[in-house]
Amino acid sequence: MVSNSASPGSDNQSVAAAFSYASAAPLLDKLPGVVYRRRVDANWTLEYASAGCVALTGYSPEALINNAEQPYINLVHPADRATVVSTLQAALSDGPDYALTYRIVTLSNETRWVRDTGWRTDASNSAAVLEGFVQDITVQHRRDVLIATLAEARTFLDTADVWTGIRAMLERLGQAADVSRVYLFENFRAPDGAIRTSQRYEWVAPGIRPLIEHVATQDSTYNNVGEWARMLRQGRPVYGTASDFSEPGQQLIFEEQDVLSLAFVPIFMGEQWWGFLGFDDCVTARQWMQVEIDTLVTVADMIGAALRRATIEQAMQNTARLFQQIIDNAPTPICVRNLEGRYTLANQAYAQRYNLPAPDIVGRRPIDLFSVQQTLAFRHYDEQALQADGPIEYEETVPLSDGSTRYYQQLRFPIFDAAGRITGVGSIAADITAYKEAERQLRESQTLLSGILNNAELLIFARDPEGRFIMVNPFYANLIGVPQAEMIGKTTAELLPTVTSTILRNNDQQVIETQQTHIFEEYFLDPSGHEYTMLAIKFPLFDNQGKLYAVGGISTDVTSLKRNEEALRRSQQFLRLVIDNIPLAIFWKDRAFRYLGANKVFATIAGFDDPDAMVGLDDENDVMPWHKQADLYRTDDREVMETNQPKLAIEEPLVRVDGKRRWLRTSKLPLHDSTGAVIGVLGVFDDITERKSLEEERVLLQQQMIEAQQAALRELSTPLLPVAQGVLIMPLIGTIDDERASEIMEVLLDGVASHRAHTVILDITGVQVVDTQVANSFIQAARAVQLLGAQVMLTGIQPQIAQTLVHLGVDLGMLTTRATLQDGVAAVLRHHTIIS
Repeated sequence: MVSNSASPGSDNQSVAAAFSYASAAPLLDKLPGVVYRRRVDANWTLEYASAGCVALTGYSPEALINNAEQPYINLVHPADRATVVSTLQAALSDGPDYALTYRIVTLSNETRWVRDTGWRTDASNSAAVLEGFVQDITVQHRRDVLIATLAEARTFLDTADVWTGIRAMLERLGQAADVSRVYLFENFRAPDGAIRTSQRYEWVAPGIRPLIEHVATQDSTYNNVGEWARMLRQGRPVYGTASDFSEPGQQLIFEEQDVLSLAFVPIFMGEQWWGFLGFDDCVTARQWMQVEIDTLVTVADMIGAALRRATIEQAMQNTARLFQQIIDNAPTPICVRNLEGRYTLANQAYAQRYNLPAPDIVGRRPIDLFSVQQTLAFRHYDEQALQADGPIEYEETVPLSDGSTRYYQQLRFPIFDAAGRITGVGSIAADITAYKEAERQLRESQTLLSGILNNAELLIFARDPEGRFIMVNPFYANLIGVPQAEMIGKTTAELLPTVTSTILRNNDQQVIETQQTHIFEEYFLDPSGHEYTMLAIKFPLFDNQGKLYAVGGISTDVTSLKRNEEALRRSQQFLRLVIDNIPLAIFWKDRAFRYLGANKVFATIAGFDDPDAMVGLDDENDVMPWHKQADLYRTDDREVMETNQPKLAIEEPLVRVDGKRRWLRTSKLPLHDSTGAVIGVLGVFDDITERKSLEEERVLLQQQMIEAQQAALRELSTPLLPVAQGVLIMPLIGTIDDERASEIMEVLLDGVASHRAHTVILDITGVQVVDTQVANSFIQAARAVQLLGAQVMLTGIQPQIAQTLVHLGVDLGMLTTRATLQDGVAAVLRHHTIIS
């Protein structure tokens, strides 16, 4: 507990406030921040500070109160101090409440952002006193600033010069993240094939040593930081303090570059690892927040995208410059003629096709180069392209000298200027020989598909929206006994029984209306009356314009499967019947302790008419009569599932739905799936309340019998016999221990009192061993009897016992002794006869 007191010389109200804070300290000290009371003076002198200041500032309350070791104003970051003071003064002039956000520097020189909220309280001496709460908002502040910075990042990268935008964005990012350095490294491939890297950009905070000119940051290898290189190459960020890394090369970077904490993430241009982006903190061993790492990753991705965009734009410019070279070197014949019919463009491939020198083509007309027949053909297709106001296509077949044939797809199209006016006709000839070969292969594939359809033991078909067959495979035709060709154009109503046709038609109509694929289970009756159950997949077929023109389908005979399912269902029903008639309560649960099922006996005990109504419930549910005992049951369930071992014959209590408490004998076993994994617990119990009651009665009766036997034994071990008026004899046999000595004392005293005896004879003829302890017990008994006005005579002392007593030095002087019980009785009777 931190003890805080008011400052010397404070008024009575300040002292009272201090005592008030002291009484509330147990609560205030638990708050995640600092509750304070301070004066409005140059040092913001604290009169009270809660224990939270240790976690926030590193200083104890005693170190800050009354400026004992450090004035609070000195904790405010020097860059923020003047602004904070002026802002506070302005806030207090507008009203009693204030809220400030600023940085503090902790005892460990760590910078933190805090939120300071409070109010002004005027003391009796009119001095303003501030009361409030300071809490750490470093995480929230950095997160908010970083998110805002990310929102600005796109504007930086949209500049014409991508590197100008990147530098501006990284400078803003470094300020927002409050780090010491932000840097960018670019990879390159060395002549030996190794990946090396060099620093391309660096931003440093004031007072931080720049490193971009350092030799270690240029043309560096990744060999000394192998694990970092592997992580970056895999797209993973690297971050932490020096204590988080062990490789010598990694430690060297921390030492040489004055780094206490670092974080860097890879930059990728598409699939290529371009380099990495990093943060350094040279002031504190910062534990990086996830939002800072996420921001670095996002910025790295944006830089990679910007660099890729710049690369693409440069490539587009290069493409534009290379376009003419591509045209000139394209293997496809390309040419352009103006409206006068003169060539304005002809590439090398065009010249080679007609065996003409390319420079001699531009500026000339076809008639200057080709025959009249060829010229007329050119003019014919040019006019078609101009009249169609669009491209026209046609094929040309060109026999080659080696006997092979090439096929060309010829394209004619009008050429437009920027104003949209036609200025000429272009021509491109594409070699479609490979396409023709593909067509041939397609036809072969269709033949193969036809073979599959003809031999598949499935019903494969297509019907138009009116229900007429447009395609059917032989298996379908054989099933219904109608030739395949005769089925085309007919409806199901014409080929199949009405009940089957109606089912098929309704399902087809559902596909037509929804235009989606559906799976149906269809009852199928062929013309011979044989029944089938078919699993049909039906789907819409569309033409090139997206209009549905047919319903396609593939049906599989699942008749045997359905029979098996029905047999399984009947088996499950029989199993349910058996379980429900077993005179035991049975239940099973999943790993979350939810009921998966139960039999009728268990459901009745729980108060449910239907066992299925319990599925999904657990023992903690209020509808369960034993919900208050749920923890007891869950403990056993959990142990069975975690150990994968059964617990058998557990005796536990149960509160029934009628409120009566019963005793159960429960056995629980782990429930496994087909792989052997434990998926729950199976339980069986029966009511043993009556048996428990009988056992309790038996135990009680047994205890009573034991107590009676013990009483009888006590009487037999310490018999007390009256032999004359006022004379009692207690013959003792066997060993005498502490318990029996106590019983002898008790019986003697009760006997003397009840018989008003004047003499008690203790006969130890049957006692074989008398030691000091036994002798003392006789002496104590004699003294107790004497207090009741009677005397004790000891008889039957054996010679060996007498020798033992003499050897032990036991003084029996207060006891009258006789050799035998007979002598003792005679002496007592004679003595009292004489007296009488």
